[in-house]
Amino acid sequence: LAMVTSLGFRQALVEYDKAPRLSGRSGWTLARKVGLVADSLTAYSALPIRLVALLGMVVIGAGLYFAAAPASVRPAIGPGATAVLAGACALTGMQLLALGVVGEYVWRALDEARRRPPYDIEAAVGGPGAEPRAPVLAGVQ
Repeated sequence: LAMVTSLGFRQALVEYDKAPRLSGRSGWTLARKVGLVADSLTAYSALPIRLVALLGMVVIGAGLYFAAAPASVRPAIGPGATAVLAGACALTGMQLLALGVVGEYVWRALDEARRRPPYDIEAAVGGPGAEPRAPVLAGVQ
């Protein structure tokens, strides 16, 4: 649905009464429906990438908590294990945060490419009927 709406054509609501299925069952299983929702979320939304970065910040915060909290409020797991847990949380959180930052860069590049008219892309790469030219950069002619 998101792909169809992104084409930019006028849209209208058409109401109809759906007739019951005469025979057989739908080929759309629950797994296929869940897959379609997952594809729609990951293909047309930066939310999953931003959630990864947010999770990284939360995990870094947990690592800082384990490192800085007094022993009376930390879980009783021992002094050496607490240091290992704090370090593991901090490093894992940094990896998730870095992954979110890189994902954001990739997402923005993809989003910018989606906004390009096909004739600009064809002209840049030498598509059918277009003579090759230098790629058009955002804001630069």
